[in-house]
Amino acid sequence: MRNGTIFHYTIINEGNSDLTGLYAGLFFDWDIEDHVNNSAHYSADYRMVYAQDQEGNPSHFAGLIMLNQGLGMNMSALNNNSDGVYLYSNDEKWSHMTSGVNDGSVLNADVSNYVGVGPVDIAYGDSISFGIATLAANSIYELEYVAGELHAFWETNFPEELGFEDEAILPIEFAMHQNYPNPFNPVTSVRYDIPTTSNVTITVYSLLGQKVKTLTSSVHQPGFYSIQWNGTNDMGSAVSSGVYICKINADRYTAIKKMILMK
Repeated sequence: MRNGTIFHYTIINEGNSDLTGLYAGLFFDWDIEDHVNNSAHYSADYRMVYAQDQEGNPSHFAGLIMLNQGLGMNMSALNNNSDGVYLYSNDEKWSHMTSGVNDGSVLNADVSNYVGVGPVDIAYGDSISFGIATLAANSIYELEYVAGELHAFWETNFPEELGFEDEAILPIEFAMHQNYPNPFNPVTSVRYDIPTTSNVTITVYSLLGQKVKTLTSSVHQPGFYSIQWNGTNDMGSAVSSGVYICKINADRYTAIKKMILMK
């Protein structure tokens, strides 16, 4: 998958007794550009922690996503500065693996990320499976776009592992994200999140307010969505280069984004 990798783990209890209180996950120390001048953040919408450089216009982003529900979730944006080199103690590891979701940010520091499951019980002869994704991008908009693609891929290909009682990973609020790529030629993608069953219409307008194309108009079930625009109008004719407005209406939610078509 573009700019993303899914790690699909299965842990089998081959011992002679039940396992209780198991924790497992991935730790990444990214060291992006000037490693002591990074920041790390948490995104509830995508079950993601990520790091970025702290330049005036950040252009390097990397992160981790928890793809499962129902197995517990532990996520942290961590500050390494107090650890020094190779001083990540077992006590610190255990604390990060078992502390739940830390939704804080770390700024202007040497940072790292942790994502994992637990506590989980595995009966003798039984197993659990879970997925964690890594991803990278050149902007926060691209990072969120890739995160949405990874969630959609997991939900489509591993529906049996979404969570207890097939509970899907769903957005918690309405959102329309910046199209990617932008500027674009000839095709761009628009991602949007629908948390409840809604009548959704997405329309492209010119800067003069003239309707150019309706991308979708239908009832949507809760989920993460992506739709493409190929730079044509409702008649199928190519439109000229310029700035266009993409507008979403989903029940009471409305948002717009500017899209730049360059030929």
